[in-house]
Amino acid sequence: MGRGHLCVALVAWLLILCVASASGRNSMELATRKVIDPYTGKIVDYNMIRRAGKPVAWGDEPRSGEISFAPSTPRETPRIGLGSTTAPAGVASPGLTIYSTYMDDQYNAVARRMVDFRGSRPDIHFAYSSATGVLEDSRIGYNVYDPVGGMWPRGFQVGCLIQNPGDSGLQPSVDVNGKGRIVIGEVDNSGSASLENHLYYQPLTFSCSFGAGTAITQVQYNSYFMNTSPSNNLYEPSVEIQQWGSDTITHVLAREELPTTSVGGFSRYTINYFRKVGAGTAGTWTGPKCIDTLNVISTNAGPHNGSITASRVSANIAVAYPHWKISSSLSDELKRYDNDIFYRVSVDAGLTWGPPTNLTNYSRIVPSFTAFLGTQCLYDHQDFLHVLWTAGPTPANVYSDPAFFWGDFSTNIWHWSNRTGQIAKVHNADWGIDVNSRVCGFGSPGTGYVGFYSLAECEGRIYVVFEQFLNYVGNDAAPTAP
Repeated sequence: MGRGHLCVALVAWLLILCVASASGRNSMELATRKVIDPYTGKIVDYNMIRRAGKPVAWGDEPRSGEISFAPSTPRETPRIGLGSTTAPAGVASPGLTIYSTYMDDQYNAVARRMVDFRGSRPDIHFAYSSATGVLEDSRIGYNVYDPVGGMWPRGFQVGCLIQNPGDSGLQPSVDVNGKGRIVIGEVDNSGSASLENHLYYQPLTFSCSFGAGTAITQVQYNSYFMNTSPSNNLYEPSVEIQQWGSDTITHVLAREELPTTSVGGFSRYTINYFRKVGAGTAGTWTGPKCIDTLNVISTNAGPHNGSITASRVSANIAVAYPHWKISSSLSDELKRYDNDIFYRVSVDAGLTWGPPTNLTNYSRIVPSFTAFLGTQCLYDHQDFLHVLWTAGPTPANVYSDPAFFWGDFSTNIWHWSNRTGQIAKVHNADWGIDVNSRVCGFGSPGTGYVGFYSLAECEGRIYVVFEQFLNYVGNDAAPTAP
């Protein structure tokens, strides 16, 4: 793949919405005052009172008696936004370019959480794969924005590298701990000849001296893998930090780097969970806990890792991922496109896990959908679980329809939450086979016509950031029940 400059304007636009001044907001929005637990430093409430009542579908207007806000409370500390929020729809984002890099493979398939602001401080942390030249191996870069001071402590569009010269690293995943310091999970060659999982803990606010970090060693996991080759490493670690009681817990979801290929090209591998109790690099890793055995859906994007989220207000942990349809009658080559979305939940901070739950269970008798690559999941401040994924349409009796093209790029972004128990459409890219070349396609071979999506919460609202390929039909943004 050719390399080009990366612009994170979409991410910056999300952040603008979160940190801009509240002067133009209505009283209901102003009522979401942050409440910080003085012991853990975590946001534990927004003064939102949850009342019993019939759930509403995602995107419907709140009904009387279902969600009540406390009286309006102004902010104690003004926030200085990254840019204007008044630009009309359909124009270039007024956000800022955070960093420019020659490494365009910032992540595989689904956008990983590379930006976070969920700590006790309002600072916005950024991690990325940095390369200053076409032939240069990327290293993990870091920058931070202080919305209270309205400044970039590490320099605007400058930041810093957390790895030494000669090392290489890529595809970071981030979280912010209870002290407002970033934790970065990624793969690099620090201390080994090949790319391996690595986690870095920021010791002080705004610091670039991350130290040596920690890694889950191969001797701990390799014998549990489907492919026990010595070159099969623990890859693409997604990290979540949780404060529970007196414990600081690091949760990691990661996959086998090398899948096992069966006859017909249906490749399988495992995704695995690890945990460590202790601040920073202190503590011992336990695991792996095999979450499930998955299949390689896209040969271009490679294996996907699913997603993980840790609650800020309980001991809940959840993972979500696509899984091939158990009852599929397709050949191995086509079965990789025939998928549902599953999730698993732990209610005791990762010590034990509930069984896999099929969230979608798409029909193959009536018109339905099939899930494509990856997921995003998030516990909101009221401890409700949100899951985001892409899925494209399938016709009635699809298994007996020889004309249906499995792997069509037509996709929609879908959302589910246990707050409502309903699935709703977030964004439409169901543009049909007529704009999809079966030779190479138009769009992304790893996502379809829409993808690279990310999920976040800010002041009681859920935000979705994504990339769209082409504009064949346009954007059907109205939430629609399937």
